[in-house]
Amino acid sequence: MIKKEQLERLNFISKGIEDYRQLKYLKKPFKFWLLIVLLIVTLLIIFSAIWFGLYIARSITGPLEKVAMATRRVADGNLNFVLEKESNDEMGLLVDSFNTMTANLNASNAKLAEAHNALKESSREADDRRRYTEIILQNVEAGVISLDEEGRITTINRFAEKLLNIGKDFFLGRRFFEVLPSKHTAIIEEFITELTITGKPSVRQHLKISVLKENFSLFVTFTRLEHEEGKPLGFVLVFANLTELEKMQRMAAWREVARRIAHEIKNPLTPIQLSAQRLRRRYPEILDKDHSIFDQCTNTIIKQVDEIKLLVSEFSQFARMPKINQAPADILSLLDETLCLYRQAHTNIKFTVKAEDKIPIFSFDSEQMKRCFINLFDNAVAVLPDGGAIDIILSISDEEESIFIQVCDSGPGITEDEKQRLFEPYFSTKKTGTGLGLAIVSTIISDHNGYIRVHDNPPHGTVFSIELPLLNKSDHLPE
Repeated sequence: MIKKEQLERLNFISKGIEDYRQLKYLKKPFKFWLLIVLLIVTLLIIFSAIWFGLYIARSITGPLEKVAMATRRVADGNLNFVLEKESNDEMGLLVDSFNTMTANLNASNAKLAEAHNALKESSREADDRRRYTEIILQNVEAGVISLDEEGRITTINRFAEKLLNIGKDFFLGRRFFEVLPSKHTAIIEEFITELTITGKPSVRQHLKISVLKENFSLFVTFTRLEHEEGKPLGFVLVFANLTELEKMQRMAAWREVARRIAHEIKNPLTPIQLSAQRLRRRYPEILDKDHSIFDQCTNTIIKQVDEIKLLVSEFSQFARMPKINQAPADILSLLDETLCLYRQAHTNIKFTVKAEDKIPIFSFDSEQMKRCFINLFDNAVAVLPDGGAIDIILSISDEEESIFIQVCDSGPGITEDEKQRLFEPYFSTKKTGTGLGLAIVSTIISDHNGYIRVHDNPPHGTVFSIELPLLNKSDHLPE
């Protein structure tokens, strides 16, 4: 028989086994749901961590994105953009620094713009002054040629180009001793040497030089150029053309001489001639004698007085040249009309007129120009006693502002010394000449604001070249 105490133990053990079996049966579902709970808790923790991480990242990257966007706007030129400060942490400090930077950039940009405008205005004023100086330099009635310290030609103004008949493109940038004739190079070297030795800032000299077989009288000023600090910059050569002025002064002086000679001589001529004629009428019986000295002397007095009157008349005409009266006319017709008598009177001389360009009608004094051509043709005929050729060549300048008329003969030519004085009054290469013909020609051409030059006609002969301005020229050609 089982004791009660043992029975209770057996029941307890049996109940424990039953509970164990029940727990063993519930182990897997419980374990599954426990794992599910743990997984859900883990997922919640992970989600919370991710959300918290994203929140922290967004709180950092958001302001950085705004800074990046603001940086792009500043880079695009919007320096007035200001970021709003959202916190007082490090990002707030970054926003403050960015706003300070943009403000400083904006202020610096404003100052830079002001400086740029001031510099632009200064540059514009400098350009205006430079252009104004260049305009003055190009239009001043004096030749200007500048050299740098090494002797390179840096500037040639329009007056120097036209006067010396040169093209500046050939000379600019080249050393003067490479492009100038030796005699002209020696003149510049003498100027430089004198400035170096004396230490003077400039030298002045009156020179008579020949350029392309044309003689000039120039008043030259050669000056050393220096920087404000005394650094040498080169040299400038300024020259005024005194050729025409001296010619006009000589012409005016000779006109005054001619006027006085004509005045002083003309008065006693008439009484002398009348006295001789009265003697012939008073003593006719002496005139009837053969080989009467009285007859010869009185005739000689009367004839010589007539010749002196002609000479005085030329003096008076030269002293009182009529004022030119310009009107549109045909220069070719005038030449043909003038040459008509010469062709008939000098059949041993061949006269030709050649127009290299179409010659328009323009304004000039026909009577004075006819007188000019007559004097030139007379001189040309005089040097061709045995015959030859006289050619008249007409052409227009490249700018169509002037007409060139060349009278060429095949005579013996003239010397260089004679060329210097050829247009002076009372200078003549002919024994019987008065020396007024070419002086009158020069005066007529000058009154037309033109030029006359003389040079050789190879292989022998002389060329008188006339340059006249084409005033009031007509677009239509003469028929």
